[in-house]
Amino acid sequence: MDSTRRNFGLDLLRSVAIAAVVWAHSRRSLFPAFGDGLPGLFPIDGVSLFFVLSGFLIGRIIFRTVEGKKSVELLRFYRRRWWRTLPNYYLFLVLHIAVYTVLGISELIDWRCWFFGQNLFTPNTLFFRESWSLAVEEWFYVLFPLLWFIGLKMGLWHTTRSFFFLILGVLLLMNIGKGFYFLSVQSLEPFAAHPGLSRLPVVFRMSSILWGVAMAALFIHRPQVRRMPWVFALSGVLVLTIGVWLLGQAGGYWYRVFIYDVHSLGVALLFPLLLRIPAPTGETFGRFRGFIERMSKFSYSTYLINLPLMSLVAWWIEREQWTDPPRVVLLVAAAYAILWFTSALVYRRFEKPLTDLRDR
Repeated sequence: MDSTRRNFGLDLLRSVAIAAVVWAHSRRSLFPAFGDGLPGLFPIDGVSLFFVLSGFLIGRIIFRTVEGKKSVELLRFYRRRWWRTLPNYYLFLVLHIAVYTVLGISELIDWRCWFFGQNLFTPNTLFFRESWSLAVEEWFYVLFPLLWFIGLKMGLWHTTRSFFFLILGVLLLMNIGKGFYFLSVQSLEPFAAHPGLSRLPVVFRMSSILWGVAMAALFIHRPQVRRMPWVFALSGVLVLTIGVWLLGQAGGYWYRVFIYDVHSLGVALLFPLLLRIPAPTGETFGRFRGFIERMSKFSYSTYLINLPLMSLVAWWIEREQWTDPPRVVLLVAAAYAILWFTSALVYRRFEKPLTDLRDR
C-alpha cells in the first residue's frame, strides 16, 4: 500500500500498539535501575490494539470480497493474507529452532508452533513466546472468512446488517461462557497459578478480534456512524475508563477474565474518529507522518524481534548486576536503535518482497 492510500489514524494506532508492546518488554531491563517506579505509559496492552485493528481491517476486506459467494474470492483472500503473515512467522520460527538447537536445548522446542497449535486451549510454553498472538490471528483468519462464506451460501445471513447482530450475540455468549468457565476454576489449577490462562489461549482471545469485525460490519450497514466520530469516541473513552475502574473494583477474577474485552470494545468505538484524523502536513509534521508510517510498516517485524532482543538485554543487565540508571538507559536505548534497524532490514529485504508476490 503506498503512502497516498494509507490512513494516518490507523497507522498511528498500529504505531501506538507496537510501542506499547516494546515498552512492556523493556520493563524487565529497566527494573534493576528504576524498580517499581516505572510508569506503565500505556493503559491498554498493545496486543489488544493489534487484535481490534486486525478485526476491523480484515472484516471490511471480507465483507467486500466474499459477499459475491464465489469460492475463488475466498481462496484469493487466503492467498493474500498468508503471503502477508506466514513468511515472517516461519522465518522467526526457524530462527528460534536453530538457536535452541545450537544451545543444546532442543527438547524445549514446541513443535506445535508449525501448525499454530501452541495455545489453542492453554497458554503456550516459553519457546517462541510472542507467537501466541499470531496463532490467535491465524485461527481467526482461517475460521471467520470460512464461516462468513458458508453462511452466505446457505442463506443463514444475507447482509452485513444481519451478521452484525449475529456477531454481537456471539460476543455476548462468548463472554458469558468464559465467565462461567473461569468462575468454576478460579480457585483451582491452572487458573490460580497462571495469570495468562485468560489472556493467551486462542479460544479466549478471538473475541478481541471480533469487536473489530463488529465495528467493520457497523460501518458497512450504518455508514452514518462515520458522521458521529466524537459520539463514538466519547463512548469508547467511557467504556475504557469506567469499565476498567469497575473491573478493578470488582476484584482479580473479574479483571483477569473480562479486561481484554473491555479494552477491545473501547478501542473499536474509537475507529470512526481514528479514520478521520488527517495526515500531518508541512516539513516538520511531514517528518512525523513519515516516522509513524515507517513504524507502522515495520510493526510486524518489530513484534517478532523485540521480545528476544529485550530479553537478551535484560539477561545482560542482570548478569552484570548493573543498577545505575544512565548505563541501563543507554543500553536499552541502543537496543531500541538495533530493533529499529533490524526491523527495517527484515521488512525491506524479506517481508515486503514476499508480500508483493501476492499482487502478481
